[in-house]
This record gives sequence, structure tokens and C-alpha cells, in this order.
Amino acid sequence: MVKLKSEVKGFIYDTCNGNVKKVFNSLTEQEIKTINKVLDEDDMLITETDDLNELFEFETEDKLNNDCEGLNKVFEWVDSTTPEHGMFIDDNEWEKEMGR
Repeated sequence: MVKLKSEVKGFIYDTCNGNVKKVFNSLTEQEIKTINKVLDEDDMLITETDDLNELFEFETEDKLNNDCEGLNKVFEWVDSTTPEHGMFIDDNEWEKEMGR
């Protein structure tokens, strides 16, 4: 499971070439609206409000660390087995947590 690094508030991702084009350390709502208006059709502004794990699938921390698209510069790995994140790696872990 991934989340944006604390210093990253958003980034522009080139969906055609699969790379991070620009990283933002701060973004206002007005800046987000302006950027979205002028983005190329192959580019996408990714912000804190996006479901990062639905957009980008990393199965392990190693896969994130070895990513060649630049996503490892904007994402950090979050251990999905810890209950505070509300997710578990597999059904067996979930069943165990639910006492089944």
C-alpha cells in the first residue's frame, strides 16, 4: 500500500510514457483547478485526495523501491497489515482479525 510522502502534495504523471513529470510541495485549490485546465491530455494531476492504491498497484515495498517511473520519489510504502490502516494482506489475516 502506498501514500504520498509527507513533503509531496501532488505531482503530474504522464500516463502515456509512465513517468513523473513534476512534483509539488504545496498546492492550493485554485492551483489544482488551473493545472487541471492546462494539462496535456496524456497527463494527470495526482493529489492527496486521489485513491493512490487504486491508480497505482504496488504489491511490495521492493517493487516500489525499484520502480523506474519515478513513483518511488513521490510515494512511500505503508505496511498494509497493520490494523490502523484498515487493510490486510490476505483473507487469512482478515479472518484471524475478525476472530473467525
